[in-house]
Amino acid sequence: MVLESLGYIYIYIRCMAFKEHILLLEKRHVFTPLCGMYIAGASCCAVPEDLNSVEFVCANSGAIAAVTDGRVITWGEANLGGDSAAVRHQLVDVCSVCSSAYAFAALKHDGSVVCWGDSNAGGDSTAVQEQLHSVRQISAATWAFAAIKGDGSVVTWGNDRKGGDSSSVQDQLMNVKSICASSWAFAALRADGRAITWGVANKGGDSRSVQEHLHNVLQLRATSWAFAALKSDGTVLSWGDPESGGDCRKVQHRLTSVCQLCACAEAFAALTRLGQVVTWGHVLCQRSSSDGSLNDVQRMSASSRAFAALKKDGTVVTWGDRHKSESLTV
Repeated sequence: MVLESLGYIYIYIRCMAFKEHILLLEKRHVFTPLCGMYIAGASCCAVPEDLNSVEFVCANSGAIAAVTDGRVITWGEANLGGDSAAVRHQLVDVCSVCSSAYAFAALKHDGSVVCWGDSNAGGDSTAVQEQLHSVRQISAATWAFAAIKGDGSVVTWGNDRKGGDSSSVQDQLMNVKSICASSWAFAALRADGRAITWGVANKGGDSRSVQEHLHNVLQLRATSWAFAALKSDGTVLSWGDPESGGDCRKVQHRLTSVCQLCACAEAFAALTRLGQVVTWGHVLCQRSSSDGSLNDVQRMSASSRAFAALKKDGTVVTWGDRHKSESLTV
């Protein structure tokens, strides 16, 4: 039994006879961590009645998509993906759905992809449709999608200036194992530990300031406008908008022996093997460990603008925007 809060929508999932059923209550707004904003589009009368055996739920800034028995049911703002009638005949045998801010992309079991919603935000994949086969993973920024294929190559579509065009680095996008997205950029992690970026330059799409050090990367994390990379030696690099965590130079000397990297929309938090937490980015989401409250930490979690840390003694410390810390779990 799981109860989780997505803004003002509460999703109650219970397992009964090995099936998942979903009840949606107080359907007024949805909070989507991708965009970091509240959205309308889920009135009580708009929710379909046939939401049974739900396997997956995905929301963008104005619509919701639910996967049930391999098919997709949508509701909300029609032009943002709430109306999937044009592609409904293709939305069968679906295993997952990914959302940009204004569109959806469904990954089918055969590795093909179906898109709908705002064409400028990835809702139209016609230009790359012939390449969208053998896909194993889809990631989304606010205005674009990026798909990793079985051979480790990458296909992108959506707004060309905000991540939908990866042609400038296409020859480097090989043997990619994962993709991380900020709002207007992507960062791909290759099997050799190199990170490749594209999208809006000052929002994380340009990593040239740290590129010579972007090797042996284990993990990538993103805020709305910046990226951070955890390397195998326990050090951390960041790039993008300084106000969103793109500049960690002031705390660089403390970013050693890092074992976990966590991100909210506007800041990063790093946990060291000594149990200490280092934060950087927006001032509201920073917290100093000098008072002793952020020592002996075991693990961390984040919401859109807040963090939570679980300590060895079982206590929890939270910091950031107090209005965005209600759904934190560690």
